[in-house]
Amino acid sequence: MSYFITSVLNSLKETCEIIEEGDCLKNVQFITPSLRCRLDLAFVKDAIRAKLSFVYDNQEIYPYEGNACLERFGKKANQEDLTWVVRDIDQENARVQYLLRDCSFEWGKNLKSFVLSDADDILGFVYQKLLILKREMDVHCSADFESKLLNNKFLEPMVRFTGNGIDWFEFDVVYKTEGADEEISHAKIKKLILEGQKYIRLKKGEILPIPREFFDQIEEMSDEFDAKRLHVAQMPFVMEEIKRSGLNSTVDANVRALYEELKKFQSIESVSVPESLAGVLRDYQHKGVDWLAFLKKFKFGGVLADEMGLGKTLQAMTIIQMEIEQGNKLPSLVVCPTTLVWNWQEEIRKFLPNVKVLVLNGNHRRELFDEINQAQVVITSYPLLRRDIELYKKITFNYAILDEAQNIKNRHTQNAQVAKLLKTSMRLAMTGTPIENSIMELWSIFDFLMPGFLGGAEKFKKRYEIPVTRFQDKEQLAKLSSKILPFVLRRLKKDVIKDLPAKIEQVSYCELEPTQAKIYAKMIDSARTIAAKSAGEHGFGQSRLVIFSLILRLRQICCHPLIAGVDLGHRSVSGKMELLKETLAELLAGGHKVLIFSQFVSMLKIMEEYLQREKIAYAYMDGSSKDRQEEVERFNTDASLKVFLLSLKVGGVGLNLTSADTVIIYEPWWNPAVENQAIDRVHRIGQVSSVLAYRLITKGTIEEKMLELQNRKRFLM
Repeated sequence: MSYFITSVLNSLKETCEIIEEGDCLKNVQFITPSLRCRLDLAFVKDAIRAKLSFVYDNQEIYPYEGNACLERFGKKANQEDLTWVVRDIDQENARVQYLLRDCSFEWGKNLKSFVLSDADDILGFVYQKLLILKREMDVHCSADFESKLLNNKFLEPMVRFTGNGIDWFEFDVVYKTEGADEEISHAKIKKLILEGQKYIRLKKGEILPIPREFFDQIEEMSDEFDAKRLHVAQMPFVMEEIKRSGLNSTVDANVRALYEELKKFQSIESVSVPESLAGVLRDYQHKGVDWLAFLKKFKFGGVLADEMGLGKTLQAMTIIQMEIEQGNKLPSLVVCPTTLVWNWQEEIRKFLPNVKVLVLNGNHRRELFDEINQAQVVITSYPLLRRDIELYKKITFNYAILDEAQNIKNRHTQNAQVAKLLKTSMRLAMTGTPIENSIMELWSIFDFLMPGFLGGAEKFKKRYEIPVTRFQDKEQLAKLSSKILPFVLRRLKKDVIKDLPAKIEQVSYCELEPTQAKIYAKMIDSARTIAAKSAGEHGFGQSRLVIFSLILRLRQICCHPLIAGVDLGHRSVSGKMELLKETLAELLAGGHKVLIFSQFVSMLKIMEEYLQREKIAYAYMDGSSKDRQEEVERFNTDASLKVFLLSLKVGGVGLNLTSADTVIIYEPWWNPAVENQAIDRVHRIGQVSSVLAYRLITKGTIEEKMLELQNRKRFLM
């Protein structure tokens, strides 16, 4: 009857007219008081017993009591009506089902309670479900339940930092609970999770839940900083991650001192430069030295990535001189392309004449290795570093400076692998093109500078290279940029134009290739014999044309043996041509438009073949060219044309090529005025950029004598 009245009858009233015979329900009042649930919990014989009751106006009803409990009559004082309590059956069933289905309880008929006996289910209930139930019903726990299960103990991770206080630190993670000495390693927690476990049993028998949220945070952090030993440059990033995650940490004295020093850093301070260089450095170069000093202070590596022509070499030499003046006795090592070895030597001689330089080059270089510790700067090339790495590994250097560091952009090459074997206090990479094709190149350079700073190669590829390259992920690109920003200094000419002179002239030196050197030496011997014979037979005055033609042959060999009539069946025998290729590659990567001048049309043709092979768009003009103005206009208006090959004589005739900003004089001319005229094709009215002018000189040849003669003439001019 109660079911009919409380459930069926109420539904019928919504759709039907109810006619009562004899007013059978006249004195019955139906009430629906709010439901209050009570749950009494006890822990008996390693199992939880849960007694559930439903409370309506202080009347308790228990699940599974049958129909006897479905109706309750009561007569209020001084009233004729009876009251009938209508229960909320749906809510009662929902509470029962939550215990059975969601909490894994079973109904204990004899105990008239719900029972939970599985250990994992018990801890799942205590640490996860109980909190939910407390929000929905009145929960009362027995003394045994509270003492054995509600001990308020949780595993908390502790991140521990240790380090040498100089250039590295490391961290590990252990899990502890309050009031206990037992430490559980992160590796053990990880093993349990991989096995599907949610709880861990301590040595004293306590069973605690695994803090999965903390574990996931630490895993993410460990994935980001995945090296066992981390470079100090990563410390601010790791500490910030710890702070963001709300993890506890302990720091040893060495790491704390270093971190406090890093926290005090506000901005890069201006440093005093050597007196001999104070008047040489431009303002932006001085700031570059300040940045290098900042890196040195904190033992950071860095990439000096200024655009070509802004004086990266001078800035690097300045920091070396500062180290020498501060009493550092260790030599610094410069590694560069073969074509730049002599440039470094000449630049040091020019700006640091008192510095002891040792060039390890040529077939007899290994005989000089014993002199390294007496030198202050050692210069070698990438190919020779590969061959001599076993000798270099025995030596500790102050700085290791990689010029044109794109030579180690591929981590799989020998160049990259041997450079990372060097023992040094400081590392610096110099390149105008830190990224040419892929951001993995940046990883390889940083792996030399600060191993582990960008994580492992494969993780870096997954984390940054693939998202950025394939999916243009701006968020990951911004994250990477933020991470490397303090350790990369790149200025473009347009950024420092106010500090630049209108024209920057630079001499770039190269060596003769070995085969080329033999051809040149043979020609020298032959020329001396021919000149002496001619002078003896006809006198010096009558022999000038003969001597001039011999000098011309020597000059041609310096440019390329092929234009001197020496055909060896291949074209890789010119040191100067190799220097041109390397210089041009960096200039083009920097977006420059370049004029290349040579006196020899045959040399221009060799350059033309090279440009065609490399699919580099170019313009061309020599004395035989027609429609010259049309070619000039094509070069000035076509942004895709980056190179203009010109004969030296044509370059001196009224051409306006101000769309270019760089000039390369391939070989010296007797009269510097002719070269100046060629440079002035770019450096003239209408030019808005600072002009770079490179003169390529082959060391130890007639070209050096011609350069000396030019300098004397310029003095007179």
